[in-house]
Amino acid sequence: DDGLLLENINGELLIGGDFDLTNSYQRNNGYAINLATNEILPWDPDPNNIITDIEFDKDGEKVFVAGGFSSIGGQPSAQFAALDPLIGIADSTWDLDISGAVRDIAIHPRTDGVYLVGIFTSVAGQNREYLAGLDKDANLLPLSMDFDSDIRSLAFIDTMMFIAGDFENIDGKPRYKIASIFPSGQLREWA
Repeated sequence: DDGLLLENINGELLIGGDFDLTNSYQRNNGYAINLATNEILPWDPDPNNIITDIEFDKDGEKVFVAGGFSSIGGQPSAQFAALDPLIGIADSTWDLDISGAVRDIAIHPRTDGVYLVGIFTSVAGQNREYLAGLDKDANLLPLSMDFDSDIRSLAFIDTMMFIAGDFENIDGKPRYKIASIFPSGQLREWA
């Protein structure tokens, strides 16, 4: 069994991974505990497969998860979902019909935009190869770039996005496995 941890600002620890039972509570692949009391909390998204990434929006109002699931939080939702932080119910607004695996999620620190990377070629019926951005209301951003291979991870440092993966070229420019991108979709030139 594998676990993934994330601490909430409210002293709660959300745990996702590949497991099916925790401390005599029935939980499949996701649960939460209160760090002060060690009490199992009601958050129970019950995905039908592994959770591989967990991120909170900056206000703690939504929990974004990625994984190998096709249903989570009581809704059909493949690869990615937005969940209620209290009990884990999925918000169907965020059911995006992603064509492949989401490997990593990052939240823009100022706009609360949600960015996804992975092995996919479309999101919400639109061409988005390996990288997609969404605003805080689940609307697809115009971010669209040409990668020669997939992206494994992303992170923000201030408002600058950094990505790493198997690519060697982005929009026809050499970038060997790591790149810095403005959230608008323009490559940052390396010094």
